Amino acid sequence: MSSFLTQHFVSVASSPPTSVTRWQVSPLNFIKVNFDGATFRGNHGLGSGMIARDNSKACLGWLAMQFDSFGDGELAEAMAARDVVLLALHRGWLPVIFEGDCATLIHKLQTLDHDLSLLGPIIVDIHYWASCFHSCPFQYVK
Repeated sequence: MSSFLTQHFVSVASSPPTSVTRWQVSPLNFIKVNFDGATFRGNHGLGSGMIARDNSKACLGWLAMQFDSFGDGELAEAMAARDVVLLALHRGWLPVIFEGDCATLIHKLQTLDHDLSLLGPIIVDIHYWASCFHSCPFQYVK
């Protein structure tokens, strides 16, 4: 399994999360996609949101969704990450940088370690779809 992951998901692995103090414009010709997950009080489920911008700060797309699902903030973040990778593929955004504010999730997305948590299957999905890009770094941003 690890050799399969190494062969197919190398492009999504990078260095450990680093902190960007605030959002910065993407490099020339790159699209930066910021995503976030949310939990709603009571039984209102989880939500996710994203915005994609080019290096001129122009908004290329946005998305906000609510799920009738139960879980914690990290699950919401993982679902948001999976949604933005699929959206970026569907829209043909290349090259792309993904940014999120959940350090533990970003670390999981930057490594090829087998995740035994409940997020494991979602992480595998994200790695699989992210491998369709030539390169798509996942970065941590506050």
